[in-house]
Amino acid sequence: MPTPNGEAGGLFVQTDGLPGRRCYLKPTKSDAGFWRAGREKIAADLAHDLGVNVPPGILGERLGAGSDEKRVFVSLVLYPLQWSWGELKRLIGAPTANEAIRQHVVPKLQPAASLAFVFDAWVGQYDHDDHDHNVLFGYDPTDYSNGSFVFLDFAFSLGAGGTWAGKGVEDFTPGRFPPLMVKSLDKAAVGTMIKKIEDLDPELVRDVVHRIPEPYLPKAAAEEISAGLLVRKSRLREAVDAYLTGGKP
Repeated sequence: MPTPNGEAGGLFVQTDGLPGRRCYLKPTKSDAGFWRAGREKIAADLAHDLGVNVPPGILGERLGAGSDEKRVFVSLVLYPLQWSWGELKRLIGAPTANEAIRQHVVPKLQPAASLAFVFDAWVGQYDHDDHDHNVLFGYDPTDYSNGSFVFLDFAFSLGAGGTWAGKGVEDFTPGRFPPLMVKSLDKAAVGTMIKKIEDLDPELVRDVVHRIPEPYLPKAAAEEISAGLLVRKSRLREAVDAYLTGGKP
């Protein structure tokens, strides 16, 4: 079914390979050279390698798309129920917040935020900001304790729109992240995450990018992304440390 959110459009879908599980397909609107599906796949695969909770997904072709975009990314909806960040940030701070939120959600805010904050800085994801729907808390209503924060929508990351061209690749804006999450960051966990990214084998990074088929990401764009990720991982610690100590990255 269509959803009202998302500048590029999207659909909830199901697949025979995962009966009873929902997935989300995007974009549906013409991609116009942004290569959103390829960027989403790269971000999801890198996040998996680093332990950041971004839904896994596959590249696909939407048959009978007509004037809509046919090259898409289909990601798995991880939980049967989800609180949007817009709803959750109000519930966390409310004196009437229910016990399930206090007991199971709030303690998971700090570790999830610490990982995703650093990952976003590295891949240039600024659409989390304080967006009401790009961060979720997913859960099973029978067991809140197994829930977790989920980070969505990397379509404009990885230098989309030419933002990593030339010196642009060195531009870091770590503060574009939900303020409530920034306040909860654990500096030790942030440091550990930076080290994990610094230690990534450059060939692994290049493989994650360059295995995207050319219809979903042209070779020139893949080269810009992989080179940009390697430049940014060498400067990540400096940029994040500068932001957290009040300097300018």
